[in-house]
Amino acid sequence: MWPPCTPTNPPPAGMAETRGFYLAAFSSAKGALTAQRAFAQAEIETPMMPTPREIAAHCGLSLRFAPELLPRVKEALAGSGMAREEYSFYSMEYGGGSRVVVLLK
Repeated sequence: MWPPCTPTNPPPAGMAETRGFYLAAFSSAKGALTAQRAFAQAEIETPMMPTPREIAAHCGLSLRFAPELLPRVKEALAGSGMAREEYSFYSMEYGGGSRVVVLLK
């Protein structure tokens, strides 16, 4: 399991200067839980985490995943019955003491 992601948890010494991940943010807690079940059925590891404050328009719960899993995550959500408007994908990168959050189209 990945370590929790917070501004006070920088990359450990000896790791690359920059690290990143993707996350799915949801419009409701019910949506986040529905997605978590869909990901578990698809055998996709997605730890739940608080939604970063840079992403203000969501419920406060996000699911974190590796960038290479995006196609599988999209497929699992498409099969979950959730409307596309209920979630958004973001890229989050840490490096040099800062973090950058970008909405993925």
